[in-house]
Amino acid sequence: MIFIGLSLLIIAAYGAQNAIVNIPSDVCQCSQISSQLDCTLANRCQWSFQSSSCESINCSKVSDQYSCALNSQCYWTGLACTELKHFNCGSIQLNAQNGLTSCQEANIFCAPDPKSATTCITRSSTTVNCASCTTSVECVKNGLACKWESATGGSGTCQPIGCPNLRTQEDCLYYATTTAYKSLQLCTWQNGNCIPATTAQVSKYSYNTCFLNTLGTYTFSSNNVDDQGNFKGYCMSCFDLLLSGLIVLGALII
Repeated sequence: MIFIGLSLLIIAAYGAQNAIVNIPSDVCQCSQISSQLDCTLANRCQWSFQSSSCESINCSKVSDQYSCALNSQCYWTGLACTELKHFNCGSIQLNAQNGLTSCQEANIFCAPDPKSATTCITRSSTTVNCASCTTSVECVKNGLACKWESATGGSGTCQPIGCPNLRTQEDCLYYATTTAYKSLQLCTWQNGNCIPATTAQVSKYSYNTCFLNTLGTYTFSSNNVDDQGNFKGYCMSCFDLLLSGLIVLGALII
């Protein structure tokens, strides 16, 4: 009884927290995805109709640059998608002849190596923050975390982004809390304003928006529909799956 009460308190407190997700560690693995739609949208995943489950595929079978570059385990060579072993951006070689001229086009979590014009490094290895971006071009390169604020006389400054800066419902999704892109704050639209989302609010995202609006860190819990054709379930983070497993394990031990 004590364990159950403690578990409920943990879940209640978690639901009230701001929905901050870690990238790429919180991105759902194929085996964690229950929704057929989410599996179709996910990188390196395919839906098995035989087993009614989401299964992994190789990077080489990812056919488009965008999906490839969003996956921490793959990178785009300019011609095809291939495996990024040990998330080592340094192994990426830019090649203009193949059409690959940008580290971010290869993998969104990689950045240009300041010591070389043809190699990349992980974004977390850079020391750049918004304030150190002195031009609008440099600021835009960190557009998931920064925005350029123009000033009179043609000058301006690069400022950190927050949910209130995402001023349309279509843009009100998430922003990176640092230029390393290691964590994202999810946002939600409420009463005409974009505000930081709590985990409880994200849990109410629909079957169609759950995965897309969280950069693949949440997945809808079911493919089942009710008599009116509405999907039954809720939007859950893949971290939730781990937390639930720990609670169940604790209950069994008790």
